[in-house]
Amino acid sequence: MDKTDETWHDGSERPPVNEGSECEFIVAVYRARTGKVYSFAATYMNAHRLQYDDCPKGKSGFCDDCEDGCPTTGWFTEIAEDDSSSFHSLSLDVGDQLKGWRHVPQWPGSSFT
Repeated sequence: MDKTDETWHDGSERPPVNEGSECEFIVAVYRARTGKVYSFAATYMNAHRLQYDDCPKGKSGFCDDCEDGCPTTGWFTEIAEDDSSSFHSLSLDVGDQLKGWRHVPQWPGSSFT
C-alpha cells in the first residue's frame, strides 16, 4: 500500500488493507443534518480480529470461531480512554454518506527540519 498517495477515493471503493489487518485513513462524510462535509480520521478493518463484550456473530454472546476475536470488516472510529482504546462503527445517520477516503498525509523526508 502506497501511503504517499494523496488522492481522494470514492467512498464505495474498498481501501487496500490486507486481510486480518487495519489501517487509518482520512474520510470525508456528508452529514445530512447540516448539509456539510466533514473530514476526520477513521480506521478501515479488513477481517481484523476485535474482541467484543458480546460477539455479534454468536447467539449467546460468544461464538466458537471468535476465540481470538471476531473478524471485523468496515469503517471504525477509535475512542481513546486513559491507557486503552476502543473501536466503534462509523456513525452514519439517515441521509449521511461516506463521500471518500484518502491516506493520511505523511511529512516529507525522514526528519523534521
